[in-house]
Amino acid sequence: MTLKKTVIFVVLLVVALLVVLLGFSVYNSLDNSLGMKNLKQNSAAHQVDFLKDIKIKLPGEQPESYWELEVAKTENRGDRGRLSQVKGRYYVKGKLVYSLSGNRGEIFWQTRQLKINENVRLITNDGKRLQAEELVWNPKTQQITAVKQVVFTTDQVKVSTQKIIADLSIKKIVFSGPTKTIYDEVSKR
Repeated sequence: MTLKKTVIFVVLLVVALLVVLLGFSVYNSLDNSLGMKNLKQNSAAHQVDFLKDIKIKLPGEQPESYWELEVAKTENRGDRGRLSQVKGRYYVKGKLVYSLSGNRGEIFWQTRQLKINENVRLITNDGKRLQAEELVWNPKTQQITAVKQVVFTTDQVKVSTQKIIADLSIKKIVFSGPTKTIYDEVSKR
């Protein structure tokens, strides 16, 4: 009799466990199909769309490289963030490579591409200066592209053009469109 009671007890225990699991599964299924839809809709309505006066640290194109961006306002737009009043510094291995500023911009989160618009200024640690209406810093292609009213300046040269494509170190530069160059040998002395 004891063996029979033990077998019956184990069978009842297994059946009870199956009933509990089935009930939990049905409850979750109903909860997900009905309640979770409403919860997701309500939480999306309460989601923060923008932040003010923040600092963003964006990884760069190589190890130990990153952007430190200070922005007056950022808005999340899914795959990108829209920025206003952007000021930033780009570092490689703790060393400042260039500083950047502009009125508006966007960060593309997946590609880490940075696009800055309106009154853009980029200054390298060795004194090169780049002004434009739009600048795109693209770590995937390893290029900086500046367009519209572009002015590139060093100690000896000032170049005005419509478009510049440069490597990320701004040592190799391609000028496009009508270009005006002023060379000043005296400045180097």
